[in-house]
Amino acid sequence: MTVRDLTVDERADARVRSGVLVVDVKDGSPADDAGLAANDVIEEVGGKTATDVATFSRLLRDAKGRGKHAVLLVRRGNNSQFVPLLLSE
Repeated sequence: MTVRDLTVDERADARVRSGVLVVDVKDGSPADDAGLAANDVIEEVGGKTATDVATFSRLLRDAKGRGKHAVLLVRRGNNSQFVPLLLSE
């Protein structure tokens, strides 16, 4: 999965204060299996705000140290949902 920081306009359009934008999801990857798709906005990892790509990456690393899954808060369109993501080895 490839993510990037949201622009100010993208944050306004998505009605979120922070998060990262999913740019690409590789077929067959854990992100694909979890149902993530391009243009999803990941707002949180494990209940902590993903303010930017650096923070998102750190939160995923931290989650990997605690177990095999991370719970993401994902916004798609006008809906937000919690998505369990299997963390690769």
